[in-house]
Amino acid sequence: MEVEILAILAELVLEKLAAKTWEQIELAWNVESQRLKLQKTVSALKELLLEAEQRKNQGRQQLRDWLGELTDALYDADNVLDEFHYHSLQRQVESRGGIVEGTVRRSFFTFTEPTFSYKMGRKIKKIRKTLDDIAADWSRLCLPELGVDMGIVQRDQSHSYADPSNVIGRDHDKNVVIQHLRLWTETLSVIPIVGIEGIGKTTVAQLVYNDPWVAAHFELRMWVCVSKDFDVERLIKQIIDSAEGGNCGEVSMDEAQIRLRSVLMEKRFLLILDDVWNNDRGRWLDLELFLREGEADSKIIVTTQSRSSVAAVMGTVPMHELSHLSFEDSLSLFTNLAFDNRVQERLPSLESIAQEIVERCGGVPQLLKTTACSLYSITEQHIWFSKRDTALKLRLDGLPSALRQCLALCSIFPTNFRFYSLRLNQLLMAQDFITLSHPNEDLEDAGHQYMDILYSRCVFQNREQDYGDFFYVQIHNLIHDHAWEAAQPEYTVLNFHRNAHPPQTNIRHVSLSEDEWPAAEGVLDVLRALGRANKVRTILCPFVRVQTIDEPFISAFIERFKYMRVLDLSYSCFERLPESISDLIHLRLLSLRSNIRIRRLPNSICKLYNLQTLVLLDCCELEELPRDTKNMISLRHLEITTKQSTFPELYDSNSLRFLGIVGCISLRSLLREGQSFPALRTLFIHSCGVWFPGFQTLWFLVIVNLPMLVGLPQWILRTATSNFLQRVVIEACPNFTGLPLAVQQNITIRQKFKTRE
Repeated sequence: MEVEILAILAELVLEKLAAKTWEQIELAWNVESQRLKLQKTVSALKELLLEAEQRKNQGRQQLRDWLGELTDALYDADNVLDEFHYHSLQRQVESRGGIVEGTVRRSFFTFTEPTFSYKMGRKIKKIRKTLDDIAADWSRLCLPELGVDMGIVQRDQSHSYADPSNVIGRDHDKNVVIQHLRLWTETLSVIPIVGIEGIGKTTVAQLVYNDPWVAAHFELRMWVCVSKDFDVERLIKQIIDSAEGGNCGEVSMDEAQIRLRSVLMEKRFLLILDDVWNNDRGRWLDLELFLREGEADSKIIVTTQSRSSVAAVMGTVPMHELSHLSFEDSLSLFTNLAFDNRVQERLPSLESIAQEIVERCGGVPQLLKTTACSLYSITEQHIWFSKRDTALKLRLDGLPSALRQCLALCSIFPTNFRFYSLRLNQLLMAQDFITLSHPNEDLEDAGHQYMDILYSRCVFQNREQDYGDFFYVQIHNLIHDHAWEAAQPEYTVLNFHRNAHPPQTNIRHVSLSEDEWPAAEGVLDVLRALGRANKVRTILCPFVRVQTIDEPFISAFIERFKYMRVLDLSYSCFERLPESISDLIHLRLLSLRSNIRIRRLPNSICKLYNLQTLVLLDCCELEELPRDTKNMISLRHLEITTKQSTFPELYDSNSLRFLGIVGCISLRSLLREGQSFPALRTLFIHSCGVWFPGFQTLWFLVIVNLPMLVGLPQWILRTATSNFLQRVVIEACPNFTGLPLAVQQNITIRQKFKTRE
């Protein structure tokens, strides 16, 4: 595992140790002292990972072994903490009404009795000792001194000048930004330029800054490189320095703000704030307060990598997001920098290699420049081939660690696989691969942003929009292959007839080959092929119907892989799901999609208190959901096809976000009396024979193939006018007459409604 990703795992363990749920856990099971000791150990190891990151290129086997041991230990810690969380959820379920009182008391007694506390306390103590030993081993690795400062490396300070003759492919972007500057505004206007690292945000800002019209229109132009330290006092002094062309010197904050306001007084100014990372609106308002002294129609241009936080916090107009350079512009930029007159005669022999390099650079100007300049005047083809092979790695290494985790997971799907954004988001949530930027952010929103970023960086391609914000994408073949290599050894595709040796024991994510499925005795082949690996977290079965997946097969998987987070058995044909499914207490995602034989689910499935996603789409013979479905306390996504006429009671909480009802032609009622889903954001209804009652906080509604639908009911009107509902898609509803008049009169909402013929 990469050091940066390992640091994310350490941070995840620390977050779980600091979660509020631990207050209840400690009260019930008396493990506070063990938790605090474990927290201290993991914190110390996280600090060591900072040094390990500096040493990762030393290539010492000792370091790789140490990182491998730490990875295993942190995963073990995560599993134990997750087990505590599961039992905490179980207590929460059993403390509600609907359970026999005596059962509740017995359950509480079981969890608070010394045996349980002793058992879990020993588990934490064992993991802590393992981690303590690993921390002690660091000093015995005998690694050479680094000889460099381990502080945070800041980017070079930018400046305001760019030679337009050296810039290719950014004329349109420059003109778009200048059009914003030409629009007169009475108050201070902030224009965000957004894009990934190296895409050319600073270059576009430089082109705008030096444009003749801009120079003539603004009485005062200033340029400040902000970087990650958004210190208001420092920025005020830097703005003064840029305005006056001097050095503000050592003055107090009060003197500085007075001087800044005086400098800006009654002047129409343009201020460039380059490379902004701050997403704290309070800090921005502290600075913006002193910038209001300028004349009307003053403008600020902000360049940032963050489209979802910085641009939203500071921008007053829609952001301008830079796209990747076209292949033609990329090739032109590359050849201008890589070749000169001395090697023009060698251009034909290097031209095809140059095109391959350009393709791997993905239209990122900085990567094109860096690679081209490193090949300047070099004519040896083997060096060009070497740069071709490293260009893609440099491009992907520039991705944030969380996104590289996403890419690693994608690598165990077949080449050219079409990923559906909803499905991929569910997988990322199940593996805790999504990091929230603020406490109130939804996992679904953060995961969607991950996919937007990967698409904007040309990691994903061939985007095909589906309903609303959902879409299909594919991964470029070259990127898929590189991601697959980088994901080893934790990720693997099991090819039964081609794997010469079993995977390593630390394998955690497995996809079973779709074209190499074993014979009827397949379960033995699968277990044999997986060797001694027993801590697998993901199992994806083939994407075609497989007759050999039966109840014994699944039972063997459950017995062997207790730590599964994802079990995808889509397109299988078994008739029964084993009762032992409840043993998978860590399970977050279970998919039985398109199983055309299964009729019932065991009630034991309702003990999966950690389950976030349950996919039962196109299970056309499924008669009903289990009676205790309401106990699935963590369920966020439910997609179902069922024959039942009354929908089962679900846990009435803030968990359910997505509800898909497909092919439920017998269903007559969705909500029971007094039941609501206050956190439901998306409702998808397809080929059902009845209309459903209202959801007052719905954001997105999809209605497909409801022949009896004539008009939208009043609850849609109430939701639309409450500023919750953002989009409605209506398709294949031949009797639908139109939207309510009041909704049509609400222009803001009406523009977001869509009827597809």
